[in-house]
Amino acid sequence: MAKKVRTKQKQEGDLVRRIPKKKQKEAEVQEGRIQMSFEVSSDFKRAYKLYSVEQGMSMLEIFKETFELYKKIYPSKK
Repeated sequence: MAKKVRTKQKQEGDLVRRIPKKKQKEAEVQEGRIQMSFEVSSDFKRAYKLYSVEQGMSMLEIFKETFELYKKIYPSKK
């Protein structure tokens, strides 16, 4: 049985290229980024995604802005 490889599609004009998960991780590390994983309910994800589309922002942009606002409201107690 063939090994199943998780991939991400990359759109290049009319060509759709599949990028293996391992290559994705290598590219993220080269960009100084790593993946964070955590679980949320499907309702939360749907609402979060809908909100991001309504705002014309990526989910990552909203996540980053939310963290910056959180740090202003609750500064660290060093």
